[in-house]
Amino acid sequence: MPRAYHRKPPIVDHLSYSAVRSFMVSPNKFHKSYVLRERMLGSMSMAAGKAWHKALEYHYRGMEYKQAIKQAKEYLMTEAIQTRGDLTEEDVLNEVHLLGENFKLYLSRERSWKPKYIEESIIIPSPVRYGLPIKCVMDIVDMDNNIIDHKYIGARNKKPDTQYYMQAWFYYHAVKELTGFYPEKFIAAEFIRGSLASCKKENAAIDKYTEKVILYNKEWISKIDEWYGKFCIQLRKQKEFLPNPFQLYDYEEWDQYLGLERETIPTKDEE
Repeated sequence: MPRAYHRKPPIVDHLSYSAVRSFMVSPNKFHKSYVLRERMLGSMSMAAGKAWHKALEYHYRGMEYKQAIKQAKEYLMTEAIQTRGDLTEEDVLNEVHLLGENFKLYLSRERSWKPKYIEESIIIPSPVRYGLPIKCVMDIVDMDNNIIDHKYIGARNKKPDTQYYMQAWFYYHAVKELTGFYPEKFIAAEFIRGSLASCKKENAAIDKYTEKVILYNKEWISKIDEWYGKFCIQLRKQKEFLPNPFQLYDYEEWDQYLGLERETIPTKDEE
């Protein structure tokens, strides 16, 4: 009798944007974080980014400003203890103070988002053949079913807009599952972390805050649909998870694959 065929089970139950990005940066880190589920020590910038999202979540859920920033600062203090590197108490306190100053600037500059969902977590079946289920945690889905994703970034670490297409793809399919409708746009609300001195400059809020808009269309969505299916097939076959000694991401190659030009992504002021 012929032997029954058993397809090799996936090494993970689902994939998030962060998991896919982790694999592309370093298969070894992906394996430790998402397969072995080892807790990896983060950086202060990562801790600050998480605290920024907490402050915004509290704010959009209707918490009064002082209480929102107080809880976000407490969260940052806790996260800072678990970061890698030799941080002094003064370093942590400066970062906590910076969070508060930046949050005040953000509130003076923000759009009046009307959230339908806030920090909504969802796992959905794969939208493509051979793919694994996908997981998303969405900062804000507004009343028009568009996505607003907040970024707390370092001025020196500002990356090309191209990186956001993969994340926008995950959210595109998640919003359809959540609301029954596809979104029209993905908005990356970038706020530059900077320094305490940068918060005191004239027009600081304007200089620090930028909205970058990705408009959805079938052309690039279908390219990432195809890419994700092939990526999951490759992941199922993966036997070795080696570190990446180069830590590079070729944005121009990704642009060409999607058939995009970076200048096609308008900022808020260009819409």
